[in-house]
Amino acid sequence: MQPSPSTTPGPGSAPWAVGHTRGMSDDDTSTALPQTCVRCGSQALLRIVGRCADCIGQLGLAGNDDYAAWRAEVKKEFGVQE
Repeated sequence: MQPSPSTTPGPGSAPWAVGHTRGMSDDDTSTALPQTCVRCGSQALLRIVGRCADCIGQLGLAGNDDYAAWRAEVKKEFGVQE
């Protein structure tokens, strides 16, 4: 039996990215629901510590104190110690 393309790592892919998402069962049929971004108020399927990808990009490009504060929130949320 050949591995399916969706579970076979491609060149340069991380080994942890192979297979199913951690924490999801194989029979999970739930649908992703959009959540509101705490910064801009738009609906997004992907949020990190409440911010959508567009806002995270804007924070990163600005490189100001808001970005540093967001990074500190991410580290706190995911238990990263400095």
